[in-house]
Amino acid sequence: TVKLWDVATRRPIATFEQMSSSVSFSPDGTILASGSWVGIELWDVATRRTIATLTGPSNVNFVSFSPDSRTLASGSEDGTVLLWDLSPYATPSASLTPDFNGDGRIDFADFLLFAEQFGLRRGDASYDARFDLDGDSTIGFGDFRIFARAFGREGS
Repeated sequence: TVKLWDVATRRPIATFEQMSSSVSFSPDGTILASGSWVGIELWDVATRRTIATLTGPSNVNFVSFSPDSRTLASGSEDGTVLLWDLSPYATPSASLTPDFNGDGRIDFADFLLFAEQFGLRRGDASYDARFDLDGDSTIGFGDFRIFARAFGREGS
């Protein structure tokens, strides 16, 4: 089985019933892909329900999402690598824009909204380690600059 844990409380919050050799979260955290000897299951993380079952590959050893969540790569024991079109299940990539306030510019105001959404330091209730991009246990302006370079344009 695959268990989803709340890191803050250190308790499991969901169990996905499938033997699995590989799991991967979509970059936006909304989809969990699990590969096994019978294929790939896509799970909606919020509802904990199966979205789709991808059949064809067997003995899946790895699954990995593209940055925009629209493609899933799977690798099987026999050396086969398959690319799956997940665009029907992916959320629009517009949610990954650094223009948090929607004014058409990326600036310090967007950083403040970024920090408000993802926390400032480990231990904050909203701290999301996925956005501690420089790994210093603090979400700061450096992390926002990395995020802005990856998902949008920098500066205004």
